[in-house]
Amino acid sequence: GRKWPMLAELGVALTYALISAGHRVSAAIFAERIIRWYPLGRGRRAFVTISHQLLGHKPAAYGGASLPGLCAAHAPRSGNLVLLSDFLRADAMADDLRLLRASAATTSAIQVIGERDAILNVRGPSVLFDIESGAEERRDVDARSSAAASDALQAHQRRLRDLCGSLGIPFTPCREDASWEQVLLTHLQRRA
Repeated sequence: GRKWPMLAELGVALTYALISAGHRVSAAIFAERIIRWYPLGRGRRAFVTISHQLLGHKPAAYGGASLPGLCAAHAPRSGNLVLLSDFLRADAMADDLRLLRASAATTSAIQVIGERDAILNVRGPSVLFDIESGAEERRDVDARSSAAASDALQAHQRRLRDLCGSLGIPFTPCREDASWEQVLLTHLQRRA
């Protein structure tokens, strides 16, 4: 869907804002491993490098895990870390968030949810496929199943918001079709 483009646009916008304010910026693209790491840099060259890589990255169609804790070793202790993710692991990335929170001066999180994350637009006997883990589950899907999926996503978002709150991590949820400008402004206001 539009989830990765939204994450990339937010990453580029944050990079631009921070570099324009004179900060050094680094970035990581991760899954079950760090796919790309860009060391601390400043100025036009750092912005161009990071933005081209974020906007040009094509995530795998499926498979892989989401392990942001891998980035903790690269986070400068005095730095500010912003985690952009869908956070759709069953544990809401709790251990990773704790590790990242401890590895940087400040940590914040932006969750991008896709239109299809909780919509089951099929009915009857179906095979549900988890695009990240590859797990399959056979279910008889009906209107109650769709409502349960939506309720489960909302409960997951509440757990994530509460977890972030307990760790002192400013948290901003958004949909993939939102305006990245509005999401960024909302997030920066929460950090203030």
